[in-house]
Amino acid sequence: MVERIGEVYLDGLSATVEPNAAIGHERDLARALERVATYHDGVREVRIVVRAADGTILGDLARDDVAAAAPLPPLDTEIPLITTAADRNRFWVQRPLLHDGTVRAVLSAQLDLKPIRDERLAADIKSLTVNALMAAGVAAFGFWLIRRLLAPLRLLETALARAAAGDPQPIGAVEGVANPRLHALIRAYDVMATAQIERTQLRIAQAERLRAADLGRLAATVAHEVRNPLAGMLNAVDTARRFPDNREAVASSLDLLERGLGAIARVVDTTLSFHRTPRDGKPVDAVDFDDLARLVRPVAERRGVRLDWSAEVAGPLPLDAGVVRQIVLNLALNAIGAARPAGRVAVTVRAATTALELTFEDDGAGLDPAVARRLEALDLDWIDTSEGGIGLGVVMRAVAALGGRILTRREEKPPRTTIEVRLPGQASRDPDATVDEEAS
Repeated sequence: MVERIGEVYLDGLSATVEPNAAIGHERDLARALERVATYHDGVREVRIVVRAADGTILGDLARDDVAAAAPLPPLDTEIPLITTAADRNRFWVQRPLLHDGTVRAVLSAQLDLKPIRDERLAADIKSLTVNALMAAGVAAFGFWLIRRLLAPLRLLETALARAAAGDPQPIGAVEGVANPRLHALIRAYDVMATAQIERTQLRIAQAERLRAADLGRLAATVAHEVRNPLAGMLNAVDTARRFPDNREAVASSLDLLERGLGAIARVVDTTLSFHRTPRDGKPVDAVDFDDLARLVRPVAERRGVRLDWSAEVAGPLPLDAGVVRQIVLNLALNAIGAARPAGRVAVTVRAATTALELTFEDDGAGLDPAVARRLEALDLDWIDTSEGGIGLGVVMRAVAALGGRILTRREEKPPRTTIEVRLPGQASRDPDATVDEEAS
């Protein structure tokens, strides 16, 4: 661009200087140079020199000492632009003046471009300042706009974090949501959060209802387990009253009462301690089965059912006596209740080398197939509300607590239902199965 300025300047200066330089009028040439020097706009010449072809100076005009001391460019130099060493803003421009195709003189001008450069620098600074201010304004507006657009997303993010922490809360109406998809997303989250709150409230209400039901089952289980041995114990009391002079009968009745009350106490303690079977329970022995026979027989007699009881137990077995008594008592009473009038019930207890086998037979209508499957599967989550259902629940949990299993069998000719319980000789307890858990 600087070269172009120099060429334009020389075009105008040549038109003024060339006539005087061609005829050699040095005085007129000097006056022309002075006139030229008085007019400048933007480009300011600091020295103008007109030399003849042989180097003779025809005219020389210098504005300051620096310009006057600057060396002249060589006449034969074709470089249109030469920078002076004294001032980087000053440039020599040079052009030969032709007349009739002959070089009559050489016009050299030293230009000072500092005003143009200062003006251009000021314009650049102004432009940069304006651009910077505009960029800052646009950035601030963009930040505000993006922040406003992202505000609903931040609300959604906060709500999701609370939901992940277990406290879902609806966002509600949000102003400034122009995006329909975002609005639909917030609305969907509100629906989800509301449904989650309702489910939580429903679970709390259901837990309260289950708690009330559990308390009812707890009371029913305790009442059921306490009621079972009462008939035999009352029979023992009646025997002691009828034969007060028979020391052996009275002593036997008192022993039966003591063991029966002890069994009731263990049932209650087990149930109230979250139904965990005590690990230090008394080993089961033959006397426990004799007591059970004496407790169950009066019930069978009142119903007109013949009871065949056989217990082959030579000595103590490493199984909790309270739990085994619960199993035998519940299944024996259920069998008596299921037997037909004037029917028959057989209870067989056999202690093998590695297991205790309990067999209960009756000639009643038989077990419901669904109940039989649940018994064999030891379905601890099953709740039977029918008559005897609490007892079956107790039996399943007791068998599971001792690591045993239940088998059922039905024969039609003659009609006979058989329930077999096999308990390992060394009790292998299931820590998650608990006696009487049906009432927990």
